[in-house]
Amino acid sequence: MSETRLTEAEYDAITEAAAQWCMRLHEPDCTDQEREAFAVWLNADPLHAFEYEAMLDIWDVSEHLPPPAPTPAPVIAM
Repeated sequence: MSETRLTEAEYDAITEAAAQWCMRLHEPDCTDQEREAFAVWLNADPLHAFEYEAMLDIWDVSEHLPPPAPTPAPVIAM
C-alpha cells in the first residue's frame, strides 16, 4: 500500500482547519450542525484526527499560561 504525500500547503490547510475547529468547538454558541460538520471533517482522514488531538494538547497547555501584559497606550504629542 502506498502512502499519499501531502504538499506543505495541504498539510498547513489541515493544521489550520484543526485549529479553527478547536477554537469553534470551545465557543458556547457552537451549534449542533457545526458539531456534525466537525465530525464529518474529523472522520474524513486520519490526519484530521491526529492534528485535532495536537490542537487540543496546545489548547490545554495554553490554559496554564499567564495572560499577556496590557499594551501601553500610545503617547500622542501635542
